[in-house]
Amino acid sequence: MHVQINGKATEVEPGMTLAEFIAMKGLKPESVVIEHNGTILPRERWRGVALTSADQLQIVSFVGGG
Repeated sequence: MHVQINGKATEVEPGMTLAEFIAMKGLKPESVVIEHNGTILPRERWRGVALTSADQLQIVSFVGGG
């Protein structure tokens, strides 16, 4: 199944949750913000949101430094 992530079609397993996707990508949840279909989702909701082929995500990672 494909979902749009940062404007690019990305293959994911059917029924995968946002939390599972972030873990699969090796991203640290505390350094990521996810916009799901136009709404920024709090981290505590990621486990309850299963991805569908109609989903559009924007994922932003924070990088420290100076």
